Amino acid sequence: NLLKAGTCNTPWHGDFELTGEDLEEMVANFAEGVGLVAEDETKAPLNYGHMMADKAAGWIKRIRVEAVNGTAALMGDVEWTPAAVQAIKDGEWRYLSPEFNPRGYPWEDPEQEFTFVDNVLTGAALTNIPLFKKLKPITASRIPPGRVQFITPIIEIMTSYAYVHTLTYAIQVC
Repeated sequence: NLLKAGTCNTPWHGDFELTGEDLEEMVANFAEGVGLVAEDETKAPLNYGHMMADKAAGWIKRIRVEAVNGTAALMGDVEWTPAAVQAIKDGEWRYLSPEFNPRGYPWEDPEQEFTFVDNVLTGAALTNIPLFKKLKPITASRIPPGRVQFITPIIEIMTSYAYVHTLTYAIQVC
């Protein structure tokens, strides 16, 4: 789970709201490659500690909206690197933070000046210092043999909020 619909209150980004429609728009923008690194690949980088110029911990290959306890949530399928799998298992990283531009804080296309797009997921990061506190840590488990050529963990994200009014689940930034 990357994000959940609701109202967010952050010290650095102020207040904003994510609706189910906003999350659906993120899915559509992702499918069209908006905000992604390469036009020919629909995947977003998952980095270490928001170090966007550093090596990848994995790649978000697909996103979708699902209902979680009656609330729209943005879910993602991640292809993790072996190093990230080991780092998570070793407890080196405990939380996941989405990198996105919600409605009202649009993403700007770096190749077309003054072209702005709302509701864009650009990636995510493993982190140990989440924006929101009282998050539950990520955990890694194995995908059953035969589904992939190498071991890829499924990351289960479970969180609770201290600073978000109407949200009951999300990762770090909403």
